[in-house]
Order: sequence, then structure tokens, then C-alpha cells
Amino acid sequence: MTRWTIALSLMLALAFPASANDLFIGPDGQPLPDTASRQSKRGFSGALVITADPDWRAKWDQPSDRTPQFEPATQVRRGGQLSMLVFFANPRLDADRKADVRCDIQVTRPDGSVSAEQDNVVCYQGPALGNELHVYLAAPVIYFLAEPEDLAGRWTVKVTLRDDARRVMLPLEASFELVD
Repeated sequence: MTRWTIALSLMLALAFPASANDLFIGPDGQPLPDTASRQSKRGFSGALVITADPDWRAKWDQPSDRTPQFEPATQVRRGGQLSMLVFFANPRLDADRKADVRCDIQVTRPDGSVSAEQDNVVCYQGPALGNELHVYLAAPVIYFLAEPEDLAGRWTVKVTLRDDARRVMLPLEASFELVD
């Protein structure tokens, strides 16, 4: 049976170069286009990254003047582990400069059955940690450990990221292959 862990991490912020409308910027300084795993809408941006990098936390915890690089993973072998990271930027703040960002999480096996599902998970509630240039790591971090009895094939991770104050939903989706 697959072991899923959805861990709550401390909210951390990191400044990335960005503009108010397009908060994910490529190395060339241009806004990155929306994809299934990275979207922006009405100033709110989100991204879902699947990585096998065991040092992702150390990379995230580095000083804010350095941009962490996470190597995306598209496959995992039995016994391997993946981390699914949700990032967001520019949540709308209330009068007290607090944000309320939530998400729904679903992981689907290759046969279409649901392996893990949680709705209305708190991604972040609290004061702004900076301005709209800050990128936040959402509180739920999803871990996947590929066990011997898990189905080989394409696993799909869906995260619907919601900025309730802005009334914006970002449907994010990424997948990976479990190979023998």
C-alpha cells in the first residue's frame, strides 16, 4: 500500500523577481506561460512541483537573496520517494494584512482510483510575509513513497489552490510515472 504523508510545513517566503501581474518569471526576465502545473489569474499565482530532491527543504531554507532550483521529477522507481511542493504568490490581504489561502488535494492511481484526497486544507492563514514579490511554500507538503504493491504507471496529482479573498481558483496538475 502506498504511504502518503501530507506534512504541514512552516510558511516561508522568498523574493523572486516578478511583476504584480505575472509573478513567475523565467531566467530571461519574461513572464512564464501558464501550464497545467503553473498558473496565474488576476494577480494570484500558483505552481505545483514534483521533485525527488532529498535536499529540497535545505534549498528552500537558504537566504532569500538566492533563488532555489528544484529539479522536477517525472518518474520514480519502487522504493523511491517524491515530494510534491505547492508554491503561491500575491494572495489578497484583508484589512489586517492577512491572507487566507486554501487548497484541495487529490492523488489518482494509474487505474483512475483515488489514492489520497483532502479538501479545504489550509495552505496559509496569517500575516503577509512580504510584498507581492514573495513566493510562499504552502503548508501541505505531499510525500509519496513508491512501495512494491503500488501500481506501475502514471500517477496524477491535482491541487486546486484558492485565494478566497480574491475569489480565484487555480487548478494545478502534475504527474509522474512509477516504473519497475
